[in-house]
Order: sequence, then C-alpha cells, then structure tokens
Amino acid sequence: MHIQLLINKYTDTKQSYHIPLNCTSKELYFLCTQYIDSEDSNLNYVDLISDGISELKEFEIDAKLKLKAKEKSSNQKAHLFSNGGLKLELLIHSSKKLKDLPENWTNNTFTKRIFIDKDWLIDNNDL
Repeated sequence: MHIQLLINKYTDTKQSYHIPLNCTSKELYFLCTQYIDSEDSNLNYVDLISDGISELKEFEIDAKLKLKAKEKSSNQKAHLFSNGGLKLELLIHSSKKLKDLPENWTNNTFTKRIFIDKDWLIDNNDL
C-alpha cells in the first residue's frame, strides 16, 4: 500500500479508497516514515503530513512525524530552489521528422515536448 492513497482518502473528496483492515497503525506509521525518508517522496504529500491530517483514523501523525516531515519539506524546497528557482520549458513542434528537432535543447530544466500534427490543425481549422 502506498501512503499517498491513504492521504488521498482524507484530502481528495473525489476519491474513496479502501484501506485493508489487516494493516496495523504501527505498520502505517512505519510506511509513512519510510515515505518521508524516500528520495521519491512528493513535496505536496510531505507538506500534508507535516501539517497533520486531523481526520486520519488509521494512525496518528504525532509531533515526531510532523517534525520529520517539516525537515524533509525544508530540504526538498531548498534543493528545488537552490539554482534560482524551478525552470520549466515547453517545446511545441509540428514536424513529423525527428531529425528536425533541436539537439541539446534543455539544460537542468523540466521539459515538456508536445508534437502537433500540422495536417490535423489545418483539417480542423485550428491554424
């Protein structure tokens, strides 16, 4: 079980998740601790843990866990913004030929490449 599903159960009103009854509060607490320690932990979820979730019934987010999450959140934010902020780049390309794409287009950024079919745009009067 992923701790994000448990958190979503109490923070995402559009979703309802079933939590297995055989999961003990000790196991869920340990799972939450492992999640915070993980390199792949999502900053948004870490912040939710650090704020505490009062409706959470399966286990208690105590002061020790909140502090651990706050420290992780601070470290993640410092890392994200250490180079002057978060850089995003967007490339929209209409060529069907991969050789037409620029090489080494991105450097230390999150990049989203979108390929648009030029013929589809023309056929649908969107050009």
